Amino acid sequence: MSVSIDDLQPKKFKIEIKGVELEVEPLNLSQMLIVANAGKVFQAENPAKEQIISAGRDMQEILDEVIPELKGKKLDGQTTLDLIGKIMNSVEPDDNKELNERGVKFDVDPKAGKIG
Repeated sequence: MSVSIDDLQPKKFKIEIKGVELEVEPLNLSQMLIVANAGKVFQAENPAKEQIISAGRDMQEILDEVIPELKGKKLDGQTTLDLIGKIMNSVEPDDNKELNERGVKFDVDPKAGKIG
């Protein structure tokens, strides 16, 4: 089997949310970074209201880009979180998923001191 540069092109995939199948464009690098940044806001102890609103808008913009059929649709919070989770699972390498399933963790040892 021959592999070409075209094989590196992102391929759409399908996810199912509440019985509805949606076609999703894979996240590009900038979208992944925006999602990661928004995630930091949502995990922060006391984020400012403006940060939360901005992160929410960023997430909605990403969802509209990768699932065009949702553009302009209002979703409840849990459905949005489910969508984000399934999309982020799609970018996790299969090797990492397998290691996770087997209980292998790469977390930083809490007993280890900080470097630097």
